[in-house]
This record gives sequence, structure tokens and C-alpha cells, in this order.
Amino acid sequence: MKMVYSIMLVSCFALTIVACKKNKDNNNNDVVGIWELSKTTAAMVPNATEYPSGNGNILEFTATTYKQYSNGQVIKSGTYTIADDNTVSQSVCLQIDNGRYSHRIVFDGDNAADKTFFEISNGGLGFISGCYAVDAGHTSEYRRIYDIDGDGTGK
Repeated sequence: MKMVYSIMLVSCFALTIVACKKNKDNNNNDVVGIWELSKTTAAMVPNATEYPSGNGNILEFTATTYKQYSNGQVIKSGTYTIADDNTVSQSVCLQIDNGRYSHRIVFDGDNAADKTFFEISNGGLGFISGCYAVDAGHTSEYRRIYDIDGDGTGK
């Protein structure tokens, strides 16, 4: 059951990521690279689920495309964009410090999907989406496992 929930969570996360518009002026190409799932939390399951290295839950970003892998198989792929967006507190129904999660990612041009916000800090990529007040909020954290351009920035 835990595995099914994890797969559903990652899938929802990927769908919400597809909904954002990339802004080339915001210098957020830091998502470019290959990331492995390290931790998830959810309003309905408040205890964090930790994932070991080599777990097979991977997100790969180029400058304009993404691929989501589960157990070495591509389960979703397409394009994404990034947009500046300071509405994270309203969207996830939590008080979030100013400056955190100030960008959202839209997958496959789906602007109707719930907003997915992200931040890169301490070498990790974090996503947050859904309204915690109605048990729909969740976060996913990823660790960088490969920097596509090799300079440590993802650019």
C-alpha cells in the first residue's frame, strides 16, 4: 500500500509540475539535471517517508523537457515551463516564508492543473502542492544525482 501511495504521489507531483510556465529571465535553469526522490510528506500521512539512494524514482530535466522514471522505466515525459509566482501560501493553505517556493513549474502546458511550487536549496530540489487544509497537500524532495552540464549549477 505504501508503494502504491508513493507512486501515486510522485505521479501527481509530476502532473502538477507540468502546469507551470518557464521564464527565461528568472535564471531558474537550476532544475536542469537528474534528480532522485529522497523524501515525501503529505497532509494525510504527516510522517516523512525517506527513500534510499538507488530507489529508481528519478526526474530528469533538460532546459525545456522532463522525464519521470519509476524503477528504470519512463512513466511520463514532456515539456515544462517555470514562472515566478508568490502565491504558494494561498495555494497550499500554509504560511510559507517569503522567498521560499517563489516559482512554480507547469508540465506540458497544463495551466489548469493545481499549482506546483519548487525551490532549490542545500543541493536539493523540493516541490510543494495541494491544499493541506483539505488533506490534499504534499511535498517531494529530490537529491541531485547528475548535473547535465557538469558545472554544478544545472545551467
